[in-house]
Amino acid sequence: MITHLSIKNYVLIQSLEIGFGKGLSVITGETGAGKSILLGALALILGKRADTGALQNKMDKCIIEGTFEIADYSLLDFFEQNELDYDDVTYLRREINPKGKSRAFINDSPVGLNVLKELGSKLIDIHSQHQTITINQPSFQLAVVDGYAGLQQEVARYKMRFQEYKKLEGKLLDLQGHEKQAKAEKDYFSFLLDELSGANLKSGEQDKLENELKILSNAEDIKAGLFSSSQLLDNEGNGILNQIEMVNSSLIGISKYGKNLEKIAERVNSCLIELKDLSSDIQILEEDTIHNPAIIEQINNRLDKIYLLQQKHQVNTVEELLVKM
Repeated sequence: MITHLSIKNYVLIQSLEIGFGKGLSVITGETGAGKSILLGALALILGKRADTGALQNKMDKCIIEGTFEIADYSLLDFFEQNELDYDDVTYLRREINPKGKSRAFINDSPVGLNVLKELGSKLIDIHSQHQTITINQPSFQLAVVDGYAGLQQEVARYKMRFQEYKKLEGKLLDLQGHEKQAKAEKDYFSFLLDELSGANLKSGEQDKLENELKILSNAEDIKAGLFSSSQLLDNEGNGILNQIEMVNSSLIGISKYGKNLEKIAERVNSCLIELKDLSSDIQILEEDTIHNPAIIEQINNRLDKIYLLQQKHQVNTVEELLVKM
């Protein structure tokens, strides 16, 4: 409760000291007596903004100071949070200099206007003639009942414990959220592992499939090239092999006439043997090369699965996927 109000150099008041006793205090007076000026001065120490228009003497500063007994207001936490010295008898002071600059103090410690306003709202309610909004608020009604019953300390303890409960509840919700997220991640990783295991990946598989796909996709061109090569080598009567066989026979016939001729004949004969082997291999490859759309589709499906797994796990090879298993 407020016990004293000091006003200096404010509007019409040069200097005024007012004391308030316990219980109800009433200030009366006719219109213009200055009742509203007292309320205006009180509003300044409750955090209201001010300007030089509030100064009676424009050359001197205005000082408003109020003394409050706050032992029953449970404000210790507020003072600790704002790093202010607590005292059961607390002083709120506001100073306005001739330049319009304002300073606020709580127990002689400088504070921001917002801190002064917050503390003031906890100490005093100012109601105009028709202002009864606060009276209709359940929180205000409960505060009146608690105050009348002398339960301020019990209410303060309950608020403290309730705040602790809400903090613990918040931590519990966070832990439950983390647990849910961890379970979801576990399920997802289990799914990824099952997917990798079910793919039956083998080292070197990707390169083998890609090479096989390249051959099968170009089977028609490959078969045509092999067939053309085979015809050039082994065409009856006009093939390369026939021509070389004729060369080989001629050289064998004259190889008995000198060492150089014998060596050349041997080299040509070796080339002929090698070309016959090549011709045979080319014929086998040409016969084995078949364009098979069904096999191409199977390989594409397998490679698509491998590529999808690589993209999902952000790797580039089957070997890297196998490491993750």
